[in-house]
Amino acid sequence: EAQHLEFFRQLAREGLIDDRGGIRSRDSVAKLHAVMQRASKLVSKAIMLNILKITEDSSLLSEFCRQGGWQMLNDWLNTACSETNVALQKLLLDVFLRLPVGVDMLQANNTAKVVKQIAKSADSELAPLAANVVERWLACIKAAAEQEAAAAVAATAPESGDDISEDAASSTSRQKKKKDKKEKKKKS
Repeated sequence: EAQHLEFFRQLAREGLIDDRGGIRSRDSVAKLHAVMQRASKLVSKAIMLNILKITEDSSLLSEFCRQGGWQMLNDWLNTACSETNVALQKLLLDVFLRLPVGVDMLQANNTAKVVKQIAKSADSELAPLAANVVERWLACIKAAAEQEAAAAVAATAPESGDDISEDAASSTSRQKKKKDKKEKKKKS
């Protein structure tokens, strides 16, 4: 236990983690990733996962994923599942809840598939947590799709607000004329 505490303190002395225990800065990401690659024991992995879990800056978490962290977490998840290591699976699911994910990340490896399997497992105590992860990922995908659709609409819309107003006014005027004609026919 003292050895693990010293490992955590060493990370702090090296300036890799902040006062709360999360990733300190963009410069720390690559160094932490390298440390994580060397982590072979469960306790070392748990410490590293807790650092990710505590990190509040989503841009740092995104950078971690871009620098190979997403694939590493996938490898750890597959190993934890094959070894039926529920504690490590739970920590990984907690981290997945915090990570900013995109469609490209979810398609890059089998993390999404494995998490879905955990969520569907009726006998797993982790099923509710895994279901929350899947739900969050689906919400992220939906939000990204909506943003893309809005951007596509904005790109094809007229550049001037006046054009839109003129089109709307002329459409309203045409509708009013049609309505007036119908009323005249009814009267006659």
